Amino acid sequence: MGFIRLIRINNLLIIVITLIGVWYGSAHSLILNSQFISYLLMILFTILIAAAGNAINDYFDIKADRINRPKRQVIEKTIKKRWAIIIHWGFYLIALVISVYLSLRLHSWFMFLFIYSQLPYYGYTPFS
Repeated sequence: MGFIRLIRINNLLIIVITLIGVWYGSAHSLILNSQFISYLLMILFTILIAAAGNAINDYFDIKADRINRPKRQVIEKTIKKRWAIIIHWGFYLIALVISVYLSLRLHSWFMFLFIYSQLPYYGYTPFS
């Protein structure tokens, strides 16, 4: 249960529903059906990046969560700090592999999307 709360599964489901809606609303006419698997991998990439961001955010906000939301705190109550970092890096590395695969398969700039989506994490400094 702590893992589900750490990655914020409800938010991830909203992302999936939104990206599937984009596919059916407009992208399916732009992207060939043979590339639907690539689109699903892009959705997985997006979910992994968001889940990794949620995990690292909870890791850096331990002090603030202890004060502001003590009953909803995940790290240190249900998941150890070390596991939050492992989850973050695990999702991050899987997303990196997916982005390299998609870049090679689609002969595109997808790798830059991965790098660009990770830049905020490198400059992340918590205020607590």
